[in-house]
Amino acid sequence: MAVIARRTSSERSPHQAKYAFGPAVRLEVEGSRLARSHFAAEFGPQLADDVMEPDLKVIVRLASHPRLPGASVTGGGGYKTARWRLALSDPDSRPLRAVLGLFGAPASFALSLVQGYVVEPLVAIALARAGFIALPSAGVAGEDGAILLMGRSGSGKSSVCMRLVARGVAVLSDDQIVLDRRGGCWPYPRRFRVYPDLRETATAAWATLPPRARRALALRRAASRLTRGYVAPSLAVSPAVLGAVAIRGPVAACRLVVIQRDPAVAQLTARERHADWLLFEARASLLEQRAHLAALVGTSWREAINAAVEAELSTFRAAASAVSVTEVVLPQGWNAPRAIAALDDYLVGLGAGRSAAARRATGTKQAEQSHLRGHDAKPQVPDGTRLPARFSPRWRRPGSA
Repeated sequence: MAVIARRTSSERSPHQAKYAFGPAVRLEVEGSRLARSHFAAEFGPQLADDVMEPDLKVIVRLASHPRLPGASVTGGGGYKTARWRLALSDPDSRPLRAVLGLFGAPASFALSLVQGYVVEPLVAIALARAGFIALPSAGVAGEDGAILLMGRSGSGKSSVCMRLVARGVAVLSDDQIVLDRRGGCWPYPRRFRVYPDLRETATAAWATLPPRARRALALRRAASRLTRGYVAPSLAVSPAVLGAVAIRGPVAACRLVVIQRDPAVAQLTARERHADWLLFEARASLLEQRAHLAALVGTSWREAINAAVEAELSTFRAAASAVSVTEVVLPQGWNAPRAIAALDDYLVGLGAGRSAAARRATGTKQAEQSHLRGHDAKPQVPDGTRLPARFSPRWRRPGSA
């Protein structure tokens, strides 16, 4: 294993930037100005005076094939108009190294994809090795600590967070949380994601957006309709734009809520669950997050991904054993605004930002309730696909040929 000398911030190249994930993991990004600007907007602020050696080093090149001496894996992938090539170091190397070559247009689209498909799963592996888990969940501040919201894509985590942010409730993250074995939560340093139906699901949050962001959402809605959903991107928005209360962490977790959809229920139903049930849901979510990376790599890296998932589940089991676990089931037939409003009411009942809600809830909730009648948005039904217990060389991503 190569030994890398520690480098101070003054020695770091101007083409490199370092970011913190929780208290112990560092990501270093190197690349073009566009690539650096993208990750600075997503993961900022940069660590100017940090002397810790990075746990993961990522180099991003535009329209250039990746080269990494001694790489154990080289592969490629793509989605719609974007393509990429990847070179990875041996999974046992410290730090982990990845070189990405991006192709297709727009480049910003390719950067967003490799962020979610490659960079963030690699960050999760580094976190797992440090004793943390990048839990696929939103996190909001409650009276007794952080309330964590788990659920598949489309379950409403981001939209309900936008409603809470608009009322001054502190939100750690709308998609991932850094969690340790004792239940300590740190924000995952990534921009919020808002969707074209924000005006209906979180009216007050939509009203706080600058005109440019509102126009961007309108264009996304038009693109989704014209392409019948083929092009349906979310919009990345800095928490500061929405006036979000900044939290550095750690905040102790007090409750885990898993959001589901079910055609058999007629109203929001809450069920207390055992932590062992939650582990099954967590495993499925973690494997789903790693699916694209697993499809790119060979056997040794799949084994490393599996080992990281097991380490994450061990961390999660310890953290979940001391908190309440609730399954919240929403009717499958409810449209998005109705489901989000009901979920919002439920979380406020649990104490989510109660002191802030008491100051501003009345006017905001009335404004949002006015959009519930007659709205014809299609219900957001989470994907019910179950993933295998482990990745294997023969495993294929659901939906692949």
